[in-house]
Amino acid sequence: MNMKVSDKILTIKDVAELFHREQSTIRKRMCNGQLPGRKVGRSWYVLESELFETIKSV
Repeated sequence: MNMKVSDKILTIKDVAELFHREQSTIRKRMCNGQLPGRKVGRSWYVLESELFETIKSV
């Protein structure tokens, strides 16, 4: 993970709001690897840059 100074850490809620999807949809896609994400404790997080790199590659 190459974290840049400008990288923003997003929660599932942030991603759901950004893409106008349910939080459960985002969580499922992170769990099955369709979206990048890391589970820390009971919460999921993703770097904004990783999320947009994944979306660009689709």
